[in-house]
Amino acid sequence: MQIEKVRSYPTPRYPTAVQFHETEKITRYMPRRWRAKRLVGQVLLITAVTGLCSCTVPTSGENAGKQTEAVRKTDLSVPLFVHGEGRGSFGCDSVLPPVYLSEDEAAQVIRETAREYGVDFSGKGTVESRKLPYTNVYGVEMDDTYKGTLTLDGYDSVLGIGYEYVSQKDVSDWHKDTNIMSTVETFDMKGTAERLTNAVKNTAVFYDPGMDYSTMPEWHSEDDWERAVDEYHARQKERMTEDLRAQVVDFLEWLRGQGVI
Repeated sequence: MQIEKVRSYPTPRYPTAVQFHETEKITRYMPRRWRAKRLVGQVLLITAVTGLCSCTVPTSGENAGKQTEAVRKTDLSVPLFVHGEGRGSFGCDSVLPPVYLSEDEAAQVIRETAREYGVDFSGKGTVESRKLPYTNVYGVEMDDTYKGTLTLDGYDSVLGIGYEYVSQKDVSDWHKDTNIMSTVETFDMKGTAERLTNAVKNTAVFYDPGMDYSTMPEWHSEDDWERAVDEYHARQKERMTEDLRAQVVDFLEWLRGQGVI
């Protein structure tokens, strides 16, 4: 046998790593945590093109869209993750205005924390339910519900999972009049969040943690009352932000445990 140099190579039947990562129609079906790992991607693609897997990935047409929806479709009952009492009230002889986290403040905490786990809540989504909760701010025990569509505060279109933040404003907006009035308005964000959690699928429900009234100082000993109140409110918001972040982290760790991220 005579040994000769190989002067040209035939084109291989399998794609190169560069070709693989340029193939958007294939890589879009990969989990996010795999996309940055080139070796995993190459093994996955070789498995697919050599027929070693039992399923096929549609590349175009109506079936591709249906397969995408099937991949995204989940049916998760997300539990409520409790951090904070989630209550506030105003009226009667209240000596200190309650502190709440606004929708914008909460959205910043939730979305920034989610991004740390690769979850993007910048999208828009809705959820339908037969048991969306009514509330009552006058202390009436409320279990009435209604059928409707809730526009979520954030949505990850790839995972098919959204979130709703139950704020003081939500509790007020969802109030159902029962012809009972009071000089005190009570906002039960946690209780409302619990009811909403049981009414929706594929949705994380967070809530305003509320103030910690046990840390209220002795106001009569303060020389500069306005300054003391401002400082107290600042400390409360810092703690409430930490509690909200803890809710989000618990959810994301739970989502990771479910194999979703």
